Amino acid sequence: MPLSSDDEHVEVVWERFLVAVDVVVLVNVDDAELERWPAGDLYERLLLAGVPITYDPTGAHGLFGDRPDYFVLLVAMTAELVTAYRPGAGLGQVDLLEPEVAEIVLDWYRRNVDVP
Repeated sequence: MPLSSDDEHVEVVWERFLVAVDVVVLVNVDDAELERWPAGDLYERLLLAGVPITYDPTGAHGLFGDRPDYFVLLVAMTAELVTAYRPGAGLGQVDLLEPEVAEIVLDWYRRNVDVP
């Protein structure tokens, strides 16, 4: 039986992750921590790939102690999309990561978040 357009609809759910040197934190819309995982080499790989990084010398975020730099990522696993917040570009400005860079994040997600 052929699929109708209604059957092909997939809901996209975005999850917001903050990636510091040694930890990845899943946060809600109010920046409250929901869960955390070791970052492994994710931070370094994103840095080397040129993903936009957030720098906050005040350390106001508080989730990472006094570490001033971290990545802000939105991940939609069902669509295999990853965006990164672009600091200084205004509220809500994000860059869609190229597939090969997004795969770095998706691979980390599969190995750490998407496990039983």
